[in-house]
Amino acid sequence: MQEGETKQPTANEETCKAVSALSSSTPEQTLCKILARQSIGRDFPVFGGESERWPRFKMEFFRISEECGFSDAEKMSKFEKCLKGEALRAVQSLMTAPKNVPRVMQRLEQLFGKTELVINALIDKVRATPPIREQKLEGLVEFGIAVGSLTATIEALRDKNITSAIRILGENWKRRL
Repeated sequence: MQEGETKQPTANEETCKAVSALSSSTPEQTLCKILARQSIGRDFPVFGGESERWPRFKMEFFRISEECGFSDAEKMSKFEKCLKGEALRAVQSLMTAPKNVPRVMQRLEQLFGKTELVINALIDKVRATPPIREQKLEGLVEFGIAVGSLTATIEALRDKNITSAIRILGENWKRRL
């Protein structure tokens, strides 16, 4: 570049400036959001109302929405794509306006995300594993995976009222050995 010349902005810089003018984000933050939308913005998890899947769905929904800077209208559109079955039926009447996004999440939390529902669903999975037999040790792997999911979820939820889950888990472990 010669002395006295001004640098011409690239198309990408122009796009970032235009988008930044519409938001309070810095150009770097805006670019990050654009890139996030292109890479992770399409990857919302599907949720059909299974309580044991609620913690992951909730975490991913909020994480992706935050990283991509989605508006409530965009979040509502995402709900239409990622909610299925019982979860969709439970909130369909609320999916009429973007301002209802918090109410949709609240209803889903009430119906599928209560700690005891999540833990009971995972305990049921532990109970449903086949008994461990000397001749068939594959059951031990399945049981270990179910127990691992339960304990990881209990730790993630950080709920103090898990004594019944631990008691039932201990009883189930003794029965299998």
